[in-house]
Amino acid sequence: WDNPVLWREMCTWAYGRKTLVIRLAYLLLFALAAGSLGWMVASDQPITRASGATTLAPLFLLSLVLINAQGEQIFISPAAEHLTGFSVEELLGGIERVIHPEDWPLVQDSWRQVLAHPEAPVRVEYRHIHKTQGYVWFEAMAQNCLEEPAIQAVAVSVRDITERKRAEFDRLGLERQMLQKLNVRGA
Repeated sequence: WDNPVLWREMCTWAYGRKTLVIRLAYLLLFALAAGSLGWMVASDQPITRASGATTLAPLFLLSLVLINAQGEQIFISPAAEHLTGFSVEELLGGIERVIHPEDWPLVQDSWRQVLAHPEAPVRVEYRHIHKTQGYVWFEAMAQNCLEEPAIQAVAVSVRDITERKRAEFDRLGLERQMLQKLNVRGA
């Protein structure tokens, strides 16, 4: 084989152990959240929607994605289902099919940066397709861990920033309207 990374991915358990560890970590987070809710019930504390949401929010706000050297998503945490509306199985594989076409060059540039500079995390904002809502805005922080024996992938933490982007666009629209009014008065 000319490509040792490809050989490793095809002929070893490189990803089998890693995904098991990640799933166990999510199981531990879920157990902690369930234990927290159980403690609230046992201590007769009133469980409000806010306290329940606060306890469970970390399980749904971030999605962890592992991407191999060929740019294929090889592990996606279950939180991605909540963020995208797609099942994990539907999301596995190449990432280009879920990125907005206008944002694809930016994502490709970020991918080249993360591969070229494994010591530095890379941040990118882009639009990701949602199963029922069109496109949603995501922020991704990627760290090249391809040479880390326990990971051997690019680890990406993804979060939904759609509401923040809407607020930014609304603010920019208001600023433009105010500037137009000022220009009309000044003319």
